[in-house]
Amino acid sequence: MNLSIPAHDTRIHIFAVSDTDTGPERQTFLSRLEDPSAVDTTLPMLFDHPALDPTGAEVFAVADIAGMGLRSYLQEAYDIAPEVLAQSKARLDGLGGDVIILTPRALGRAEVTLHMPAHIRHIASLAPIPADTAPREMPEVDLTPAAPKTPFVPPRRTPQPWVIIVVAVILLLIWLGQGG
Repeated sequence: MNLSIPAHDTRIHIFAVSDTDTGPERQTFLSRLEDPSAVDTTLPMLFDHPALDPTGAEVFAVADIAGMGLRSYLQEAYDIAPEVLAQSKARLDGLGGDVIILTPRALGRAEVTLHMPAHIRHIASLAPIPADTAPREMPEVDLTPAAPKTPFVPPRRTPQPWVIIVVAVILLLIWLGQGG
């Protein structure tokens, strides 16, 4: 089976692997953080597309994310809208075994035709939520210069008269105690 993907496609493409013995090695973005060399170089051959960048792909067992579920994972990791995921609910929820997720990074910007072997089945192509680039009105800013600040000058402190008297008495007692 062949899958044609247009140039500059921003969707992610999900595939089911029915034969894990001949399927690609498992790799995730997190596993590559732990070991950057953990990249499956067989993916380009598997899809008969030499320019496929395996660092833009994930291969994992659906059971590995069973607590979260594949749809929740796609929503959180790839910013796929719940409404878009609902359209593929039956196909995504029915998956078991391994899945391959190809991101736009894996496919590049050119038009691509993927040639899938019999044990790889295309499940869905899902578009992420588009970025909100609508212009926004900026708040007004007062551009008048602020008044210059005068430097802080600490007040001059003069000793209190009672402090001078106490110090004089203490000195007098010390002087008298020395036999003065």
